[in-house]
Amino acid sequence: PDDWEPARDLATILERQSDLAVMNDDPAYATIRLDRAVAIRSELRIKNPDRFDFAREFAATLDRSGRLAMNKGEIDSAKRQYDAAKALRTELVTQSADDP
Repeated sequence: PDDWEPARDLATILERQSDLAVMNDDPAYATIRLDRAVAIRSELRIKNPDRFDFAREFAATLDRSGRLAMNKGEIDSAKRQYDAAKALRTELVTQSADDP
């Protein structure tokens, strides 16, 4: 397997743990798990800039992080996460349009 697969799998599990923590009304634990997933997805994106799927997954995790922050009333944090997700998705759309 590629060396990135364990990190990618870990990010997925951390996102799911965050979802469970939200369901159990534990936003602090949800944030810890999701912040770690964001860090892993960011690192994967930096190390693999040509991987469209890594970029898409990173954008989705940023979106999820923004939603969690918004639900906690952390509007500035939510805006930063959503802005980062939008910028990344805009880049992906541009790249898709440039590819024949």
